[in-house]
Amino acid sequence: MAWPRVPCLLLILLLLLQTCLPQPGPPSPPSVPQCHIPYTEGQQAGIHCFWEPGQDPQIPTSYRLRWNSTEGGSGFVECTNVSGVIPRDLYSSYSYMTVLVRAENQHGSAKSKTAEFNTGDIKKPPTPEITHHCPQPLDIYWTLQCNDLGSSDQHCDCPQPLEIYWTLQCNDLGSSDQHCEVQYRTQDQQGWTQEDQLLSNFLLLTPRPYTVYEFQVRCACDGPEALMSDWSSVYTAQSSESAPVKALDVWSDCGVTSELSQCALMWKEMPTWLVQGKVLGYVVTLSHSNGTVEVVNMSTSEPGGLFVCQEKRCRFTPSLQGVSGVDVSVYNSQGATKPAPLALPTLGLQVPELSFTVNLDILSLNVSWSLPPQPIENMQEYVVQYKQVGHPPTQGFDWIKVHQKNTSIILRGDFEKHTAYNVSLFAVFINSSCLLGSTIGYSLHGLPPKVPEFNVQQIADSNVTLSWQHISLTQRKGLILLYQLVLNNFTVYNVSADQSSFHLLGLTPGHHQVWIRAGTKAGLGPSETISFSTKNSHGYLRYLLPLILILIMLPLVIILSIQMKTCFLVPEWCCEKGPDPSNSNLFQQMKLQFNSSLTAICSPLESNPKISELEVVENPFWDAKACPRKRSSPDGQTEGMLGEESTHTRTDTESGSLSEDDPFVSDYEKHFMPMDV
Repeated sequence: MAWPRVPCLLLILLLLLQTCLPQPGPPSPPSVPQCHIPYTEGQQAGIHCFWEPGQDPQIPTSYRLRWNSTEGGSGFVECTNVSGVIPRDLYSSYSYMTVLVRAENQHGSAKSKTAEFNTGDIKKPPTPEITHHCPQPLDIYWTLQCNDLGSSDQHCDCPQPLEIYWTLQCNDLGSSDQHCEVQYRTQDQQGWTQEDQLLSNFLLLTPRPYTVYEFQVRCACDGPEALMSDWSSVYTAQSSESAPVKALDVWSDCGVTSELSQCALMWKEMPTWLVQGKVLGYVVTLSHSNGTVEVVNMSTSEPGGLFVCQEKRCRFTPSLQGVSGVDVSVYNSQGATKPAPLALPTLGLQVPELSFTVNLDILSLNVSWSLPPQPIENMQEYVVQYKQVGHPPTQGFDWIKVHQKNTSIILRGDFEKHTAYNVSLFAVFINSSCLLGSTIGYSLHGLPPKVPEFNVQQIADSNVTLSWQHISLTQRKGLILLYQLVLNNFTVYNVSADQSSFHLLGLTPGHHQVWIRAGTKAGLGPSETISFSTKNSHGYLRYLLPLILILIMLPLVIILSIQMKTCFLVPEWCCEKGPDPSNSNLFQQMKLQFNSSLTAICSPLESNPKISELEVVENPFWDAKACPRKRSSPDGQTEGMLGEESTHTRTDTESGSLSEDDPFVSDYEKHFMPMDV
């Protein structure tokens, strides 16, 4: 349903455009023409007239300058839309004339109001020329009751006036009646200050000391009603020097510590309007703890060594170890400033904690803090300082002093992009200072680089410990907010920016891949990848347990083979009618020992299992060849010979050796096992 409204809106827009835009039509009336005859040496020039054309008619329009003279002459000249010239041969000297401007186009015409004048009154005099200037001593007397204030040391500053002179050739025009106007300003000003009713010189009584001024002058030769000349070219003059005022802004760069041995003395160059002259040098006074005083005079004409001035900052780097006080003053040819004391950094002062925030961009540093609950006793002011991280001492460094009642300040400067700055807040006392807070700020945040030294620190069956190094402050390009780790391109871990290691738990055996990247306000940087593998440390049990079982089962297999008449260790005739080993108490004990062995393997509580010791020795009392023995079966029958050669086996158990009188020994043991002889 909105489509029908579109043509209406377009129509309204066209009507507005047609109403607001200027339409072609007849020209507007020009303003009244202003005419004069410029000065030309040795000859007269034409009459130059100027006017304002009014609103632009939007179509081609012609302009004509028309005149009439009391001497009967008249005429017109074609001209531009803003000016025209009546030639010299078309008017008479000292005759009355009327002039007007007529504009005409295809839609109509318009004319200006008429201007009337005498051609003798519109002659411009020649432009004056400022020739020279000089400071004028001014004797002023005053009284100052310094003695009433308990002081005899007084200093008064009286700048010398500045006077300029010029020349004007009014006599060449047949007139000696002249008056002039002067306009002046300092080089750093835009507007002019004007003075009139002058003749041939101008005296500036209270100029700013050691300041460059600009002057221009113009004059009229035939009384106050005559036309003024054009302004002269700009003339520059510098006022005289005066003793400097106020005191230097002194501070120190102590790096990351507050040790005096690491501090460099610094001060800001005083602006010209305060130093009021050419700086000749600086005086530094060092008061040592042992009572000695050292005065160092440094000339600006011979900088170098420990004293350097550049970029409106001066630094002096003597050893401040053992120094109890430092004062700095600047001097020119007229005097010196009052010594400015340095607030030496002091440790151990009890000051309250403050909330301290920093906002930094490429053009300004905005620092704010909260006032303490209780005023800091004897505090005079705050100092906010910043230092570009990674720069040598005194470079990339600045400070500003703040009134003790203020809680914020803006420092203007050209801060580098993606660069770390250490911003600190100090409390200043009498000749001492104390750090209240410090933080790192960045001028615009960029993407950080790769995280360095990403390694596997420790690895186990199902967990791993990863470690990395923090990116250096000079390379971070922004405040690090977090580290992001991604396991196998699936699981994401966000780690605090303070951490430099992380534990991955619950890993399955196999190959794994982890990558890490740092994040700032601008986003996440490039990733660094690491790969590792985890294994099951108990896998060898798959091979060890069967081996143990085989070793344990082997004796049982031998016994069972005898029972099953599978004689692979003894002659076949020995197994034809052998007794059943299952009826043997020894077999039962071996079964118990086997079960105990399995229990010992499966249960860590059994630390000392009991195992029988078996020893095989030769029988010294029986010669198998000489006397083969017969073996009787349980029913009393003889089963045959054991062989040509046999051995006698003795088993030592916890109950001792076997004997025929032992009631717990079965017939099986008595027949087959050795007895005590």
